[in-house]
Amino acid sequence: ATTFLAIALCIFHLYTSMFGVLEAFRHRGVHLTFMLVLVFLLKPLSKKPLGRSVDLLLALSAALIGIYQLTNADGILIRSGAPVPLDLAAGGVLILLVMEATRRTIGMPLACVTLGFLLYTYFGPYLPSMMAHGGYTLEEIIDLQFMGYNGLYGIPLGVMSTYIIIFIIFGSFLGASGASGFFIELAKSLFGHHVGGPAKVAVISSGLVGSVSGSVVGNIVTTGSFSIPMMKERGYRPAFAGGVEAAASTGGQLMPPIMGAAAFLIAEFLGIPYAKVAAAAALPAAIYFFGVAIMVHLEAKKQGLHGMAKSELPKTGKTLKEGGILLFPLAGIVYFLVMGYTPLKAGFYGIVFLFIAHLILSRGEIRLKLFITVFQNSAKNALSVATATACAGIVIGCVAQTGIGLRLSSIIINLSGGSLIGALLLTMLACLILGMGMPTAGAYVIVAVLGVPALGEMGVYPLAAHLFVFYMAMISSVTPPVAIGAYAAAGLAE
Repeated sequence: ATTFLAIALCIFHLYTSMFGVLEAFRHRGVHLTFMLVLVFLLKPLSKKPLGRSVDLLLALSAALIGIYQLTNADGILIRSGAPVPLDLAAGGVLILLVMEATRRTIGMPLACVTLGFLLYTYFGPYLPSMMAHGGYTLEEIIDLQFMGYNGLYGIPLGVMSTYIIIFIIFGSFLGASGASGFFIELAKSLFGHHVGGPAKVAVISSGLVGSVSGSVVGNIVTTGSFSIPMMKERGYRPAFAGGVEAAASTGGQLMPPIMGAAAFLIAEFLGIPYAKVAAAAALPAAIYFFGVAIMVHLEAKKQGLHGMAKSELPKTGKTLKEGGILLFPLAGIVYFLVMGYTPLKAGFYGIVFLFIAHLILSRGEIRLKLFITVFQNSAKNALSVATATACAGIVIGCVAQTGIGLRLSSIIINLSGGSLIGALLLTMLACLILGMGMPTAGAYVIVAVLGVPALGEMGVYPLAAHLFVFYMAMISSVTPPVAIGAYAAAGLAE
């Protein structure tokens, strides 16, 4: 059943990316329904019969609400502000389902943050004057969250259900086509003979793979399974080998042209072309990876480690001849973005080019099993991002409803004493704390809504403010005490 749902989800998004998405409310509803049903089937409450029965009940509830939302979309939007009991019941249950799905895919932190904002919206009159507001009834909260585009079905889920999901499919297809191995071999041929060559290979390959995958842990597991043992064999300390992989894989989210997932959210929030965000991130990404490479070089010098012998390394020409065609889909995405196509179309054409490249590499052989695997991996990789963006939409709705964003801007400015450095440090701290327990996209969205307005009031250029928050949310993956990226790399480095 889950395989069928994964295939149906991917076909739906490929079809709509080619022929046009549904009306936004319906499109986001269909996407969220697929995601919730898959979460409850793939992330069971327990393996006991009772637990599986609960999972099936939750999956069925999500499906029924999705059908109701899809078939009554026009009526729901028209009734916004005057919901009927069935609207309130569907909306209330859907919010609870989203938070439970988030708990299963990401963990308690984001679910608790979301619940906290909902409780703040309800209990506003009973709070201290600095944070108090008039308060809203359950009916008013559900109305805003469910019956329109200001809450659950807001910008984050909209970006996920159009741009991000297409690039997740692209990344899964690219991985299944052998791109990870090709990137590693290419990096070996170019940098393997340099001082600290194996670690530099890890830095370059992780940056290339991470840009496409958008998942720190996924990137570490993919490239780290090759690069970490290679570094250890050449004399690097296990902790350093794991640290290099964790840092490089984390930075992949900053690497154009795809930049993982959050960059699409930046473009949507600011209403600017995605290509402009990618161009603005190019220099920071280059500096980031240059910094990691310098540390690798210095460690190699300190330990007296040499590069790999050229006889051990693949030839650049041969490597490009055997797998270089896999670079064309990435080049195609860049071309279409620069030419002004939407990320949705650019991603779709990238998948088409990748399919052609795969046909050439496999000499015309089409393996049905490979495509099923791609669709399954795409659905699994999308679950955490989908639940994170749905929760982010709920938080944005609460912020808009209560006006807490303006209050927090004032609080940040007051706490910083009007100092921009102080405001940046406070914003950074918020990103690092939130990022401990959630994906980059979720941490970025929440701080972007709450913290960026304060930076804007202090004169920071909007795109710079968003990229700052994005970077700090990203770097939380390697920030103690949680440091999920370091945790994943430590397992591989033993």
